[in-house]
Amino acid sequence: MRAIALLLVFVLLGTSSAFAQDEAELENEIEAAKAARELAQQQAAEAADKIDLATAEAEEVRVVLEAMTESVEAQRSKVQSAEFNLANAKQFVKDNKIRQRQIANDIDTAVANAKLFAVDAFVGTSDSGKVWLESSDLSQSARKVSYLDVVNQDRDDSFDDLRQLRADQADATAAARSARAEEKDLAVIVQAELKILEEREAAQQKLLDEAKRRLDAWIATQNDHIETDNELEDLIRRKQAELKKLREPPPPPPKNGWMRPASGSITSGFGVRSDPITGVNTQHNGIDIGGGHGAAIYAAADGQVIFAGWSDGGCGNTVAIAHGGGLTSKYCHQADNSIKVSVGTSVSMGDLIGGIGSTGRSTGPHLHFAISKDGVYIDPLKYIP
Repeated sequence: MRAIALLLVFVLLGTSSAFAQDEAELENEIEAAKAARELAQQQAAEAADKIDLATAEAEEVRVVLEAMTESVEAQRSKVQSAEFNLANAKQFVKDNKIRQRQIANDIDTAVANAKLFAVDAFVGTSDSGKVWLESSDLSQSARKVSYLDVVNQDRDDSFDDLRQLRADQADATAAARSARAEEKDLAVIVQAELKILEEREAAQQKLLDEAKRRLDAWIATQNDHIETDNELEDLIRRKQAELKKLREPPPPPPKNGWMRPASGSITSGFGVRSDPITGVNTQHNGIDIGGGHGAAIYAAADGQVIFAGWSDGGCGNTVAIAHGGGLTSKYCHQADNSIKVSVGTSVSMGDLIGGIGSTGRSTGPHLHFAISKDGVYIDPLKYIP
């Protein structure tokens, strides 16, 4: 955008910008550059407004991000909870496998005990009364019956234990199957929650990146316009210097220790002339040197300032310098606030003492320059080139 603005300026200026031939061309170039600079400044101001807007939007984004961050953290908690449940399920499956192995070992032991009690090698019946009747020794019979009761009781307990262990084994198997299914379900849940978390984190980052991109883009645009403004300011300054040089050609070389006090051409000479205000022929006690408003006025020769200020004699803002030998130079009609010296100041030829204006009795910007010797005005061209 900055390059486009500068290209527009040079198109407006045309090919004559580097080789201006007259004041009109330079003035047109300066006006074109000023217009382009005004546009660049306006665009920079618009970019500043956009930066303010983007900054405000960034604050809104920050509020949204806070809510989104809470959502992300809540989702992260869900993921952690699901992972915790999954870990518990995995541990349960592991513990259940150990329990299944223990039950299997207990069943093997119970089966071995059952086999021992299944062979009734000691008696052929469980009827204790019959044993009692067939016994010839009551004490021996009593002992057999008692022992048989113990054996029968142990056998029944062993089979009860076996049945219970079989039931426990079935329960453990079912629990293991359920735990493995739950483990698979929880694994799916964890993956789903993780996917949601990743999506929310990605959306969060995208929002941040977009806000930063927009702000950076407007800052870069503003910087471009500011740089364009600076370059156009330099261009305007150069063109104005060219215009000033064209309007104020360098003064002729010094003559007898005197120089022309302004660079413009002489528009009115010394002697009798038609007064530009009254039209009456009157004595003109000096020469008029043309120049634009504010153009530089220089000391025509070495000397000391004896007057600097407003003159009531029609000269307006005036500087007078004494040069010795009875010679005094006077510089009239200077612009307001342009006098650069004060009474008592020693000046050298070529020192800046003021600027061309139209104060006092004047019809337009020019310098009225006069030289007097012992109080009598003489033609300045006897001294200056």
